[in-house]
Amino acid sequence: MIKAVVLEKRHGRVLLKKAALAGTPAGVLTAGALTDGITVARSLKALFEEYQIKEKGLAVAVGGEKVLCQADRSASGGGDGVVDFIRELAAKQLSYPVSAACLGWQPVESMIEGAVLWTATPVEQVDWLREAVSLAGRKTVYVTPQACALANAYSFSMKPASRETVLLLNIGARCLTLALMRGWAIAYARDVTVTRERIDVDVPLAARLIKALDAHKDQIVERSRPHPVQQILITGGAAGSKELRQALQERFDVPVATFDPLDQMQYAPMSPAASVVEEHGPSLAVATGLALSAIQSL
Repeated sequence: MIKAVVLEKRHGRVLLKKAALAGTPAGVLTAGALTDGITVARSLKALFEEYQIKEKGLAVAVGGEKVLCQADRSASGGGDGVVDFIRELAAKQLSYPVSAACLGWQPVESMIEGAVLWTATPVEQVDWLREAVSLAGRKTVYVTPQACALANAYSFSMKPASRETVLLLNIGARCLTLALMRGWAIAYARDVTVTRERIDVDVPLAARLIKALDAHKDQIVERSRPHPVQQILITGGAAGSKELRQALQERFDVPVATFDPLDQMQYAPMSPAASVVEEHGPSLAVATGLALSAIQSL
C-alpha cells in the first residue's frame, strides 16, 4: 500500500491533518524495493488529488532486503573514525559495493552504551524514490529506511524508558519490517520478504512470518542483551489478526499487541482523516514516522 500522513505542529502539539492510502500498483516492487518509479508517480498523483493533499515537500521511506540498519559499539570516537568503522562493517555485510550505498549514522550511546546506529541503502533505490516524487510534482525533503520511520513513530507515541526492549513488526502483504528497540534506539532492523511471487501463496501468513523471523531470531536475542525482549508490537495490514498475534506469542513467549501510531494524536472526529485512521490506523506507522521526522526540526 502507498500511505500518506500530513501532520502539523501547533503550540507544541502535533495534530493530524490528513491520512490517505491506496493500493500499490502491481510489479513496482522487487524484494520490497521500488523498481518502477514512473508507475508509482502516477499513483502518487492520483492519491494527492483524491485526498486533496497540497503539501509540496515529502518525506519518504526506502525499503527492501538491501537496506541495513543496526547499532554497533565503536571505540573509534567520532568524525572520520566512525565513518571508517561503519564502512568496514558495511563492506562485510552488504551484497553490493559500499561505493553504491548511502551510509548514515548517529550516536545512540544513551540507550546502548558506546554504540552508533548506522544505516546503508542502495544509492539507486534512493534515486528511484526521488525521481518518482519529482515526477509526481513534489520535492523530497527527507529520506530514511522504513525501520527508522517505524521506530520514530513508536518513540514519539510510546516514549519508552531506556531499559524497555520491544520488537516492532510492520507486516505487509509481502514484506516485513522488523525493528528491535532498546528504549528509543534501534538495536537491529531489517526488511524481509515473506512472500516470493506465488511460491508461498497457499501458506498461512502466520507460518510465513514465523519462518522469516526465525532467520533473524539469533540476532534479535543477541542484540537485545542484557534485557530480553519484553513485548512485540505489530503494525500493518495484518495487525488485527488474532491468529497472528497468538502465533507470535507462542513462538517468542512474550506479550503481543497492536500498535496504532495515531491513537494518541489529535484530529477532527468527523474529518476524512478520522475515517481512514479508524479503519487503517495501524497500517500508517511508517507514514506517521516519516511525517514526524519532517516536522520535528521545525
